[in-house]
Amino acid sequence: MELKFQFNKVSFQKFQNDVKVRMRALPILRAKEGALRGEVSVLKRKIADLNAELIILKKPILDNIKLFSEFPDIIKIKSINTESVSIAGVRVKKFRDVNFDVEWFSVFQKPKWFLEGVKVLKDYLSKEIQINIENQNLEKLIRASKKTTQKVNLYEKIQIPAYNRAMLQIKRFLEDEENLSRAGQKIMKKRRVA
Repeated sequence: MELKFQFNKVSFQKFQNDVKVRMRALPILRAKEGALRGEVSVLKRKIADLNAELIILKKPILDNIKLFSEFPDIIKIKSINTESVSIAGVRVKKFRDVNFDVEWFSVFQKPKWFLEGVKVLKDYLSKEIQINIENQNLEKLIRASKKTTQKVNLYEKIQIPAYNRAMLQIKRFLEDEENLSRAGQKIMKKRRVA
């Protein structure tokens, strides 16, 4: 990263302040990066567990596929209840529950397994929606983790070293200028004396 700067004290002080800001931000960014990585691994495990539960919930449907293929389309999703929470500064949705709207049907006109079928389908759909929400959260956290890692690397490997090099150049220039000024003053003093 090439910085454009002037060889004066104002530029030097500006770069000093910029380095201080970045040095103060680095520990916070590293902590955020670590927290996000931890949350990503926890969420991956949770999604794996939810997928295992989904397979268990799917088994009765697959075992009775002929019955469920005749199942009428009476279950509709009314609302999905979520709560917005912040994980290391990233807003994600926390799954609460799903409200279903089940059309009226006569228990006496339908087969005995019909009520149990409604319950099985509700459980299955709820788990599927929860997995969907958790996958969206995982994508958000992975994106945020990558951005934070990029910012840490930008500060550590590019910006702070560039500012330090620029400050060193300015410092050397100002010292050389001061030395030349003193040398000029000494020469002028010798000429006056002579």
